[in-house]
Amino acid sequence: MGLDKLLYLQGVGAEFVDCFGQHIRIPMQDRVGILKAMLSNERSSVDDAEECKSQFESHIVEARNHQLDVEPWFEQLPKFQFSHLDKPSLHMHLIEQDCQVQIKVHLESGSDFTFIYQTHAEDIIGEYHYQGRRYCRYQVDVNAYIPETIALSSGYHQLTARVIEHDLFDQGSNNQAPNHQDVDGLDAGHLGCTGQWVLAPRYCYQAPVNDRAKLWGVSIQLYSLRSEQSGYGIGDFGALRQLIDYCADIGASFITLNPLHALDIAHPEHPSPYSPTDRRRLNPLYIDIAAVPEYSQVKSEVFQGVDNAQVGSVNLTLALGETIDYIQVFKRKYQQLLALYQQFASNLHDESFQRGQAFKHFKQQQGEALIQFCLNEVQQAPKWMNPTADFFAYLQFVANEQLALCQQRCRERGMAIGLVGDLAVGAVVHGCEVQSEQASFCVNASIGAPPDPFSASGQNWGLVPFDPVKMRQQKFAHFIALVRSNMRLYGALRIDHVMGLLRLWWWPLTKQHGHGHGAYVFYPVETLVAIICLESQRANCLVIGEDLGTVPPAIIDAMARSHMYSNELFYFSEHSEGFVPPAQQKRRSLMMLANHDVAPLKMWWQKQDLNLRQQLHLFETQAAETQAYAQRSTQQWQLLQWLANYGQEFIHKALVGKSAASVSELDARQLRQVLEFVADLKQWLHGDNSLSNVSGNDCSSSEDAHFRFHPEFFELNTDTLICAWIATAASGSANLFSVQLADLLDDSQCVNIPGTWKQYSNWQQRLPYTVSQIRQLAKVRQRTSLISLARAMSTSIEACSPIASGAIPEPGADEREAAPQINNSL
Repeated sequence: MGLDKLLYLQGVGAEFVDCFGQHIRIPMQDRVGILKAMLSNERSSVDDAEECKSQFESHIVEARNHQLDVEPWFEQLPKFQFSHLDKPSLHMHLIEQDCQVQIKVHLESGSDFTFIYQTHAEDIIGEYHYQGRRYCRYQVDVNAYIPETIALSSGYHQLTARVIEHDLFDQGSNNQAPNHQDVDGLDAGHLGCTGQWVLAPRYCYQAPVNDRAKLWGVSIQLYSLRSEQSGYGIGDFGALRQLIDYCADIGASFITLNPLHALDIAHPEHPSPYSPTDRRRLNPLYIDIAAVPEYSQVKSEVFQGVDNAQVGSVNLTLALGETIDYIQVFKRKYQQLLALYQQFASNLHDESFQRGQAFKHFKQQQGEALIQFCLNEVQQAPKWMNPTADFFAYLQFVANEQLALCQQRCRERGMAIGLVGDLAVGAVVHGCEVQSEQASFCVNASIGAPPDPFSASGQNWGLVPFDPVKMRQQKFAHFIALVRSNMRLYGALRIDHVMGLLRLWWWPLTKQHGHGHGAYVFYPVETLVAIICLESQRANCLVIGEDLGTVPPAIIDAMARSHMYSNELFYFSEHSEGFVPPAQQKRRSLMMLANHDVAPLKMWWQKQDLNLRQQLHLFETQAAETQAYAQRSTQQWQLLQWLANYGQEFIHKALVGKSAASVSELDARQLRQVLEFVADLKQWLHGDNSLSNVSGNDCSSSEDAHFRFHPEFFELNTDTLICAWIATAASGSANLFSVQLADLLDDSQCVNIPGTWKQYSNWQQRLPYTVSQIRQLAKVRQRTSLISLARAMSTSIEACSPIASGAIPEPGADEREAAPQINNSL
């Protein structure tokens, strides 16, 4: 019983529902292994068999249970509690009694007010019996005591409480309060106790988006951008500024980015943006060197052959390479950053140097956390660099400055949201974030996913999890700082693996001494969501939760209640009969056609991603490979059915609806080209030899069973198909819609192949064109124009039913001739 209770108090789960809806019980050995990881203070100690054994002696377990279960009732004021602003209340713990309690509220704004309440007038919402006494949790309705001169606002406030008069109820022969209760202010006139009181709004920030808004944007991996202005071989904030102007010109409202967190400078060859060393800091490789004010002051020979891609063989190779050579990029760029810093530092002693004053203010604002980060970077830096701590502070100063200007540019150009940042689910164990904040993490475990049919051995992401008990003990200070530091930079923030607000799968770092094979650990989801809502409103930052995969109902409910946006992915938006109709997309969601972990559209359609997995020997068995190809054939057929059923909907509205007059001649021509394709597709699918006559179950016998009788399937116009695909998906009911820039370009390179490391160049692929060249591409203009039309014509809630073919206007013969005939066979 004692061990079971401790597992519960530490948040170690006992069961879960898997992706097939099956109820899975986690073996006790695995749960205990995670508990061992939690209770081991040092990384090395988890291998100590004697310590592991002693941790679970009965008196140790009971002491820990007492600490987590009993002692909180002795705190008259919890160290941390939250309430919603529209119904402010606070909790107190007292031995059952009739007494007067004085509460002093010190607001974050600097104002104070004091009130007195009587315990018998307040609700008891919880109780705990200990040593013959009944401890009560009182809920105090603060609204009843707020002076008219005080306006409560959301924020992090402080409480002080003291009992000023009391009369203990008779609770039997044991009428002596425990010593701890004497100390905590049971006696009248005691100085009292203190605690933090967080008042949070119920909802995340929503202003740019209403229920009927249909905004769209472009998704990019920032490092993949190319620019004529940079020869460093990696996308930077300068290329991002160019893209912002382009996206504003074509009507996009936002740009979604990969995580821009600081990475391991000791190993620049490990470029995954989802494996950061510190999520509070930015990756200096994204700095646009030519835009740094010190650039113009440094002697030109220092940068010779860097900003001009035509000079210097090394830089030409970097600039023109199809993939990023991170080692060379890192060395070349940091050499130039050092030169910029030296120029900057030479002016720091000048009191009139305004940029120097801004730098000092930045360091003061960032505080001790920035100092620790810089000192850690000095230790990790290669010897040739020989940097000072201030050099790394300068890099953060410049990176923050440039990213802020990018977001400002978005707003100046009228983009409703602007930049959408991405917050990784964890950080690596040796990075500054974890090492400097160990009081909030469990360094003896790593985050991942349990075994499932997609990964028989489970997934281990090598990231350190928050410890839910430690988070409470630290009053969630690091979580607050983490969310705040990211939200201040963007118009919206995507939270990777948002299920982590409720639960995360933990792997023990060692499997020795019976540490088991992992278990779910649960978190205080309501508290974490309240903090996110508060910080979101303060930063005017929308919140998008990446809820792909197996999503517990509690997360779905929490996201809905807080107005957090869901993150839909077209490939995963399926039901028993195929892909979800556009009108059934989640309204409060970001619908993405594809993301970094799945194949681009053209690559998916041509099965190139499966061919690549085959070449990399990623299929565990021949049967798994055959099934993957067969399943893709089924999905391709379902996509064609989906296009035939729903692809005419928005085109009909655009060409013959109320808004037809606003459609340009060029757009109308493009629409009719797509319409002709969809109409022919529908006739083909539902003709005498309809593909629907082939049962989906037959695909298991052949990888292309759906299409083996239809050779013309392989001659479909891929370009027009993708146009129809993009436009039809964009016509759906989701408030936000994004398409990868790579898909607008028909790029066929995977960003990341999950489950690979050195087998494939993950996070290294570059786009084939510069931003300036992209502006000139007719194909991109066509696709973005179709998206704008689809978003303009769609409505929030609408039954999606196929339109009778007779209602669709036929394109004229001249328009058929003018339409480009591109035949991209599979």
